[in-house]
Amino acid sequence: MIVILTGERGVGKTVICRKLCELVGRRGYLCKGFISPAIFKEGNEIGIEIIDLYSGERKILARVDEDLPGPRQGRYSFSEAALEWGRRLLSRATCIDKKCGEEGEFPSTILIIDEIGPLELEQGRGFVNWKEVLDKGEFLIALIVIRPELVDVVGKYLSGQSVVLPVDPSNRDELPQEIIDKFLERY
Repeated sequence: MIVILTGERGVGKTVICRKLCELVGRRGYLCKGFISPAIFKEGNEIGIEIIDLYSGERKILARVDEDLPGPRQGRYSFSEAALEWGRRLLSRATCIDKKCGEEGEFPSTILIIDEIGPLELEQGRGFVNWKEVLDKGEFLIALIVIRPELVDVVGKYLSGQSVVLPVDPSNRDELPQEIIDKFLERY
């Protein structure tokens, strides 16, 4: 099952991803992939981190206040090294403690990709292996964060095999448990 989490900037999509990982971890499932929280300085957003959900390792993904060696998208300068690391995280996300591609097997993994955006969909850069990873289907649930204006674009790639969950202040606190109740309880 692929769940698209969408909502305006700052509504809490990354917080939902973290909370979901916490809840499923208590049930013995693995969270793999990454989250991309904003970096703030004196109340102003100055960048974005990328955090490996499996190891907790983090890197600077993008900055608004300095030029990083990589592509630009809007006001952000991206680190090509962090993007490459993120692509490797996705490629390895569903292949824990076994060889990838073993017939009929997949780990008890919740895959999180926070987020696929204009860098991937408009420039063809960034986490460009996201479709390949989702097509493999080696996960119980894949939760991908998408901006509202890009949901239809991503939906075309997924060929109707996804559910869209809009996030707003009225539902964000309940969504992690709702995702578990609707999509994970069958396992």
